[in-house]
Amino acid sequence: MVLTHASYYRGASHIDTGKPVQDRAAAIDITYGEGHQATALLLADGHGSEAHYRSDLGAEMAIAAASEALPYILEILPGRVEPGASVSRGVADSVCQSATDRTPADPRCEAAMRMFFTRINALWAKKVLEHWNTNPRPDGASSLAGAARAYGCTLIGAVRADTLWFAFQLGDGACVAINPDGALCDPVPGDSRCRLSRTTSMCIHGAKDFRYAYGTDVPPALMLCSDGLADCFDNHKSLASEFLAQIALDTVHNGFDSVVADIAQSLPELSRQYTRDDISIALWIDNDTIADVVPGICRQRAIVREGELDQAYSSLESCEKSIVDLEDHISNLTPSSAPDDRNELERKLSVLSTLKRRQRELLDQIDSIRLDLDNSL
Repeated sequence: MVLTHASYYRGASHIDTGKPVQDRAAAIDITYGEGHQATALLLADGHGSEAHYRSDLGAEMAIAAASEALPYILEILPGRVEPGASVSRGVADSVCQSATDRTPADPRCEAAMRMFFTRINALWAKKVLEHWNTNPRPDGASSLAGAARAYGCTLIGAVRADTLWFAFQLGDGACVAINPDGALCDPVPGDSRCRLSRTTSMCIHGAKDFRYAYGTDVPPALMLCSDGLADCFDNHKSLASEFLAQIALDTVHNGFDSVVADIAQSLPELSRQYTRDDISIALWIDNDTIADVVPGICRQRAIVREGELDQAYSSLESCEKSIVDLEDHISNLTPSSAPDDRNELERKLSVLSTLKRRQRELLDQIDSIRLDLDNSL
């Protein structure tokens, strides 16, 4: 039995300004071919700025467009993926390729995926145009592209079918998964254009700008989320280790209803404490197999935490060296009443205070990681 959940939450900044939530998420069943069934997760994040004043509607349309296009790719892709094929990752931005991104190219699957993305783009543009023509903005727009910009959003999706799974993405946000052996991963390649407040978008970019991954070993747990959640973590590996893995473990130990209740309570709080952005999430858990994966999840989480511990110790060593060097420099300053000398001393004391605060934070982080590792043994 596959358990699914999708929800989206108004960000703290939008609550303050009175803006509606711009994110959308859905978990749907897809019928394709001769009565075959698949489960799909879809998530879209509207940009929400002044130039994208209808991006909440654009996000709804992106999910609707992907839903309509999915039967097409589900009828084609299974016949093109070799049984037992390893995960393949299609990249749109060669600048960000890493060793794990460079998978052997399969021209037949690549062509099918790009046609799928073309179909999504066309369906989305049609929906945008229909809405614009019946609800034009009073001051108009200089072009169709200008109108489409009003609906700008990102799109992420993931699908599990009988013999394969695949995921796809345009823009920021994250797709993370737990493999059948318990390994944690972010299967969809990154895009160097999606950094800080910049992202690729449905309103500007086309089929060639989607990234994707597919394989035949269906992950027993997979999650999509917008950047409002992803940016609460240092990287996607931490997101998978600290959030998705915990969801999987809580499902086994406490039940999925408890997990859903925790999500509804914790995500708005994460927005308030960290990103202040809208947050959306969509996930699946294979309830028949997830318990078998728990030992592997625990091993993988320990590996991730050990890496974080090594990094914290390295940062602490660097921080403490800077403190010693700065204290030596301050002690060698000649007392003076000259304004420039006083200002220099004040600046260095301020930097020293910041370094000591960072030292305390790192010590707390190290204690927390070591406690987690001790509890996992």
